[in-house]
Amino acid sequence: QVENIVRQFVNNFMTAIIPGITKSYAAGDKKYCYELVFKGAKFSYLLMLLLCVPFFFEAEILLDLWLGEVPEITVIFVRLTLLGTMADLLGNSLSQLEMATGDVKRYYLIIGTSSLFVFVLSWIAFRLGAPAWISYAFFAIVYTVMLVEKLFILKSQIAFPVSEYLKEVIMKSLFVTLPPAAASAAVYFSMPQSLLRLLLVLIVSSSVLGLSSYAF
Repeated sequence: QVENIVRQFVNNFMTAIIPGITKSYAAGDKKYCYELVFKGAKFSYLLMLLLCVPFFFEAEILLDLWLGEVPEITVIFVRLTLLGTMADLLGNSLSQLEMATGDVKRYYLIIGTSSLFVFVLSWIAFRLGAPAWISYAFFAIVYTVMLVEKLFILKSQIAFPVSEYLKEVIMKSLFVTLPPAAASAAVYFSMPQSLLRLLLVLIVSSSVLGLSSYAF
């Protein structure tokens, strides 16, 4: 449910940008199309960070307020789910560009097969006695790998500028992420769990995110 909240928050934005990606690709305006793909990925990520940073650090108290009684491992589930969702949503606009090409057979074969590895790896790990949270770790890892796969599928199909995507989207997203994460961590580790700390993390993370977004 936490994942659905984050996804819906971002998908509302992506709904507005999808027609532009499809139309510009169909018109042969690749420069504008790629610009929309880059912006779609960056702005989706920023919207996601707005929720994910406080959710990540204050998962305990948010789950406690929501559920009352929270199994300890649930906090780990939430944090790993958020990491996997962030990697997945970074590739949202890439998926829309792939749909615009109309040549989706290889894409679905590769991405669909890769996603099954979450189940396969989890099953093997559970057979070997691994803890329950390992499946969420595999979810985060596999969806990060799938982001890389999407880039190289598009590169081979339409000469998509992967290096530019890495520079403009991935690197800038990393630079934007570090300040609010560090500031929130400073508040989180310097105070005991409380509603006041939750409020401060919300204020600090959103404020510093705004500043780092403007800077980068």
